[in-house]
Amino acid sequence: MLRRKLLVLFGALVALLVVTGVGAVWVFQQRLGDLRHMDEQVWAAADEAAELALTISNVEIQLFAIEAGQQQRLDPVLNALEAMQKHLEALSRFHLAQQPENSPLLAGMRERMEMFRTHVAGLATSQDATWSARYRKEAFSDILDMRVNTLAFSRNLRGHASDEQGQLIRRFRQALLVLAVVFIVLINLSVLTLLRMASMVVGPVDRLVEATRELARERFDFRVDLQRKDEFGELAVAFNGLAERLEENERKKLESVHQLAIALNHELNNVATMISLQTQLIGRQAGGNPTLEKYTRQIHESLQRMSRTMEAIKHLKRIVLTEYTQGVQMLDIERSAAEGGSEDGRHDSEQAVTT
Repeated sequence: MLRRKLLVLFGALVALLVVTGVGAVWVFQQRLGDLRHMDEQVWAAADEAAELALTISNVEIQLFAIEAGQQQRLDPVLNALEAMQKHLEALSRFHLAQQPENSPLLAGMRERMEMFRTHVAGLATSQDATWSARYRKEAFSDILDMRVNTLAFSRNLRGHASDEQGQLIRRFRQALLVLAVVFIVLINLSVLTLLRMASMVVGPVDRLVEATRELARERFDFRVDLQRKDEFGELAVAFNGLAERLEENERKKLESVHQLAIALNHELNNVATMISLQTQLIGRQAGGNPTLEKYTRQIHESLQRMSRTMEAIKHLKRIVLTEYTQGVQMLDIERSAAEGGSEDGRHDSEQAVTT
């Protein structure tokens, strides 16, 4: 039925809006999550790289102090070496470290760290000044290479982060564009659906209103053509049935009036014929009396008028009553016998009452 159809259309439209909205929220959350994850990875890797660079600087300071004779113990250097090892392992766990441009740098830093460990161990155990100087020089070379690799890794990290951020922003813009197109299509679809729902109601209502106006004009032969299996279709069938019954009642009334008119015409014609013959005899016997001739002429005209009235009653098209006196109505013969079709010819809203 109509209510079910409207509920199905409206429910489908609401469901489509809800699904689209949920999908849009999910897409935005995914894109924002990717941006947040990338930022977290980049900042964490940058912090580890900064800590590694700071530890390398601390080792250089310790080596310079040893070379200048300001420090004899290598414990701070060994502790810094362990810290460098931890920072390097932490950097290796980031996915950014697995990039082709970063893997060789990390491998080089591991290799240099092992060499640095060997040279520091040799520096700690060497008793010869020449070998000690050689070990310090090699340690300085190792730590310098590690600093260079760390700086290169940091540059690659910033470049890769910038590229990934650009890609994520482009994907975010593409998703935003797709969602905008989807929402535009959805809005147009919603408008079309609402127009369809409105046409399902407004069209039948207009036809029923037009039929009601025609019924008010006493056009009982007017029918509503609604081939629908819903409430409006049932209403159209009921209206057509009412119009058929009114048309049948009007036809029966007209038949009764026609039969009455025939009976009256028969009786009154006999009386009128007798009166006409009598007036003709009186006119012949008047002998030129103008007063008597005037009265006979008036009687003859009244008889002709009565004949025309009876003839009009025999050709009634509908029944129109008009006010005769206060509270009394009579048949309006002239309007009842006139051809219908216009609103003025059908009823008088102030003085006429149609039945």
